[in-house]
Amino acid sequence: MIAKGDREDLAELQREYERLVQENLSVAKKLLVEYYPEVKDLKYRGRNRSMKVWEFDIDELMGRMVAEFVASEAYFVEKLAKLVGEFEKVRPFGRRDAEVLFVIVNRRLREWNLPPMEKWSKTELIRYKKAVRRYKRWGYIDVLERMIFLKVKEALHRWIAEIGGRKTVPLKRYAVMRGESVNAVRNKARRQTIPAFRKNGKWLVMP
Repeated sequence: MIAKGDREDLAELQREYERLVQENLSVAKKLLVEYYPEVKDLKYRGRNRSMKVWEFDIDELMGRMVAEFVASEAYFVEKLAKLVGEFEKVRPFGRRDAEVLFVIVNRRLREWNLPPMEKWSKTELIRYKKAVRRYKRWGYIDVLERMIFLKVKEALHRWIAEIGGRKTVPLKRYAVMRGESVNAVRNKARRQTIPAFRKNGKWLVMP
């Protein structure tokens, strides 16, 4: 479960993001429109053989998953994490699962007036796969929740900087400015305890 303080921090960032979008609509549209691709002609691959769910059709499993998502009154990050976990159980689109899942997640974020998440980095992808296995085996969703929370927070930092024209500096320069080690600052960026985000794989920080 996401702590109250973290929820409040995210809500404050969201308010700032929404204000900047309203003040800079043309810039926001130009920057964000490419992050909401349309998915066309996606087909189910049949039954979920990897999970040996022989008795259920994919349509039924997906329908149940979506119904639970819509009915849930949980915090939006917790809803997203559960949606991701259940989607990974079903894996209805074969090789295109990862692509489709990010479209689904980002559409939900758009509905909640939030910017899109970036895809997992190589390091994050390793953690993500472990978190998915943890959910599949034992039903624990906490690691997925935390990972999604951090991605949403990073996205807010990025688009606040982009849309608002905020000054940013490379992470190494920020570390020198603060008199801290690069590793210490990188860990803060990963934990999102500083206003940092990645662009083209490189960390930037709003000083």
